[in-house]
Amino acid sequence: MEYLGKTAYRWLGRMSPLQQFMFALAVAGHALPNFAMYAENAGRGKLAVRLRGIAEAMWDDLGGKTDDFADEAEKSLAALRKEVTEDGSFGAEAALNALDLMENALEASTMRSVSPARVASDLSFDIIASAEATRKGEPLTDDELDESALVNAERDFEVDLIRFIREKSGGPKHERLREMSDADGVSNIGISLA
Repeated sequence: MEYLGKTAYRWLGRMSPLQQFMFALAVAGHALPNFAMYAENAGRGKLAVRLRGIAEAMWDDLGGKTDDFADEAEKSLAALRKEVTEDGSFGAEAALNALDLMENALEASTMRSVSPARVASDLSFDIIASAEATRKGEPLTDDELDESALVNAERDFEVDLIRFIREKSGGPKHERLREMSDADGVSNIGISLA
């Protein structure tokens, strides 16, 4: 199912590599509470601190504060993935999904992936569809997904991101983009640790 309209998908496809990174990182940041919930439930809060450190390095890179983080971030993400995969506690699937989004953002930062913004969008909507199916106990139809409050909230979030990233105005966009990504601490699947 395509969740965004044709115009939004066209905008994603026309974004520069920097804009692709901005979008992918913002979408990944939006899923961080999912990972934090898993770490909290598993009694492994240090894992969430490590992932936030990786995200922080990427935000710093976007803001021009650093440019030497990718190799270490890649190793750290691989180590986190291994620990979560081996654990399997409640919320591990949502945590792995958050890692998928963060890995995509990292690949976007180093320009090693094709269409990372579209990948981020698709991944986030797939995560929501999976969460909604878990809540209902069976997969939702396209019509049911289209009516889902979480799908609609994510659609609004992503369209707002696209519009903001495409604006021609000057100034440090990364700070406002990060605020949008934080979304008052509520994740793409409605998890809030606040």
